[in-house]
Formats: sequence, structure tokens, C-alpha cells
Amino acid sequence: MEFYKVASEGLSTNIKVIAASDKHQAVGCFVMENQKAGFELEEISVRQMKRDEKIEVECIGFPIYKTVEELFKEQKCLYIPWVVTNLEN
Repeated sequence: MEFYKVASEGLSTNIKVIAASDKHQAVGCFVMENQKAGFELEEISVRQMKRDEKIEVECIGFPIYKTVEELFKEQKCLYIPWVVTNLEN
């Protein structure tokens, strides 16, 4: 299992961190999640993330960071692929 940052930029930017077996599975999960929500997708990009890559999860006064792996472990993941978190641009 690896972590992938998948994004679609167009009319609106949509970014998700997905735990998946490979980048193709991550992109498939991304497309399915966005189709369920009714979002239009343009120019999908995918990048493999390191397990210790930090993501800002909160910023009240000062930023709080967690690694991708910490975020994944906090969730009760039932299957792979799994959307770990949504990101803002």
C-alpha cells in the first residue's frame, strides 16, 4: 500500500490523498468519488507521497501537522483504496 496525492484542476481544484495499491487504483478511486459528488474533472495528476510527508490539518493560531501515515491510522479503514483526506489548494 502506498499513498498518492491525486488532483484535478479546471473550473475548481479538487485534491485528495488516497491509500492504494498503485497509482492506477488511486486515480480510479478519485474518479469514482468525484463522479458520486457530481464534480467535473479535467487534467488529473497523480503523485506518490512519502509516508512521513506532513500535511497541515489545523491552523488556529499556529499550524498543526500530521504525517499521511498518522492520518491513515486514525481512521477505521475497511478497504483499499481509501480516501485519507481532502486537501485545499
